[in-house]
Amino acid sequence: MHSRRRAFTVVEMVVVLILMGITLVILYQIFFAIMFRENIVAKRAEGQMSVRTLLVRLRLELKRAIAVVHISKQNQLIQIPLADNSRKIDDLDHFYFMEYEYMPEQHSIVKRQLDHDKKVVSEQLWLGGDNQIERFKCYDTGENERILFQYYRVIVEVDHYEMKMKDAVKPTGADAEAKEAVRLTTTVYPRRVNMELRIEVPQEGGSGS
Repeated sequence: MHSRRRAFTVVEMVVVLILMGITLVILYQIFFAIMFRENIVAKRAEGQMSVRTLLVRLRLELKRAIAVVHISKQNQLIQIPLADNSRKIDDLDHFYFMEYEYMPEQHSIVKRQLDHDKKVVSEQLWLGGDNQIERFKCYDTGENERILFQYYRVIVEVDHYEMKMKDAVKPTGADAEAKEAVRLTTTVYPRRVNMELRIEVPQEGGSGS
């Protein structure tokens, strides 16, 4: 008996190719969606870490402040006087300043290191990109509070926009303004400044004639 061999017909081959194509498209879409979500999560985590690192850095530097910090430009610039303990006191480079300024156009913060004459030594862009800084404000204890309560306080507030999973396409028009900003706040009492801060309180009256 001769064995009957049956080959694939053209129609069967076309059906198989179509099914394989549909399967590959589905697998590609699943893979692309997973990679896209991982990319968004990584960017969001990187932005959150950058903001928190900034606040930690500011907190540590404010605690090391050797004098009252300078805040200007609508409370969007803070200048912290510091001392390099690895250098001698008579060394001009012993004293320096760290400055942080918010740039509204770039939605980012510029970090500068200044020398004792407040000349820029180094400058770099600290934050930006997808996790944009929407607001950066600094406040300090006013002179009246220093006299009444005898302490010095600095408050730093940072609002930043976190990318959401649904932001596959960046919103435009009215929806572009509907961003959910996350606010982080840190309050620091510079210890060294508190210990060395001396305020002369004027006394009423005096010796009469």
